[in-house]
Amino acid sequence: MSGYPQVSHRRAEFWRTVRTALAVALLVALAVGQAWQLGYTQGTAAGYGEGRADGTDRAYERGHSAAVSDYQGGVAEWAEE
Repeated sequence: MSGYPQVSHRRAEFWRTVRTALAVALLVALAVGQAWQLGYTQGTAAGYGEGRADGTDRAYERGHSAAVSDYQGGVAEWAEE
């Protein structure tokens, strides 16, 4: 005898199956986590880009409104020059 306890074939097969299932579950969890992170970062980047575009549009609209208002009031800076 080698000093190790004898393990039945069924018990060894059971633990091999458990180890395989745990490894598969770990790989699936890692893949899902990575997919979630990728989706989150892409969504954040898209939101940032949309927010910047909206801000630029609003700034343009405010500037345009101010220019029209100044022109209608007769105090446009560019007209005084």
